[in-house]
Amino acid sequence: MKRIQAVRDFRASSKRAATAKASEKPTRFMTENMPKSNYVVVPKVSSERRRYIPMGFFTPDILCSD
Repeated sequence: MKRIQAVRDFRASSKRAATAKASEKPTRFMTENMPKSNYVVVPKVSSERRRYIPMGFFTPDILCSD
């Protein structure tokens, strides 16, 4: 609870209006990028030994990270 209160206080003291408003929900991330349609997934890191880069198409119900 100390950490959540610290986030709330930090955001509330911001000069940026959007950050100050985010202090109302201190347990949520500031930016949430949720896909609304199908999207292409390209890996951040691959190997020079691969003959191809493993990419794919995902639907919005699948969330990808890194």
